Amino acid sequence: MTGEIDILRKDLADATNAKDSEARNVKKLQLEHEEVLNKMKDLEESKKQAIIKFQVHIDDLTVELEKLQANNESIKQKEDENCLLYTSPSPRDSCASRMPSSACKKKKKQKKKTK
Repeated sequence: MTGEIDILRKDLADATNAKDSEARNVKKLQLEHEEVLNKMKDLEESKKQAIIKFQVHIDDLTVELEKLQANNESIKQKEDENCLLYTSPSPRDSCASRMPSSACKKKKKQKKKTK
């Protein structure tokens, strides 16, 4: 009978050791799971902060773009207001002034008559 009791004690010890080993493995897996969840939370927070920074940057760029567009419109307006049409005299035009050629011919005729 002692032999059977020793076998039962050994089996009980093995079962207890196996149970303890499983409990340690479960605890280890729980800790790893918790660590992964914490890393995921950290990543999610980093993602939120990056999105906020990106949105602020987009807002800054939008404001800058609006300023540039307003400045461009202002420049276009000033160009339109200050536009001067310059026409150089034609090489065929012997008249030094900028009058149409018919006006120059009339002046020439008047000069000839006065001479």
